Amino acid sequence: MTESDARRDYRPGPLRHAEARPDGTRWALTFVREFTHSPAALWTALTDPGELPQWAPYTADRDLGTVGPATLTMVDGPDRIELDGTVTRAEAPHVLEHAWGDDVLLWTIEEPARERD
Repeated sequence: MTESDARRDYRPGPLRHAEARPDGTRWALTFVREFTHSPAALWTALTDPGELPQWAPYTADRDLGTVGPATLTMVDGPDRIELDGTVTRAEAPHVLEHAWGDDVLLWTIEEPARERD
């Protein structure tokens, strides 16, 4: 199986951590998951409009790998709702931050610490 095929077979590991906490006047919701995919493959899944529908409830009018405005289209069955978005951080392949309507999503990709021999 190629890495491209593995991306399409999206299967995250178990949820390691979940937390909801107030952050000023908003709430922050944090999820931590483990993936067998490389950081580059995860980055593509987060930024490539062709990959987003494999796992996300939205798609984008452009690659989200660069800072700037974007239109995110929420997909709910046959219904489509366009929301203005803005990518505010794009540090491939580790940090992606973008607005989705009134919400802000921050994705961080960390490689696991390697065991020493």
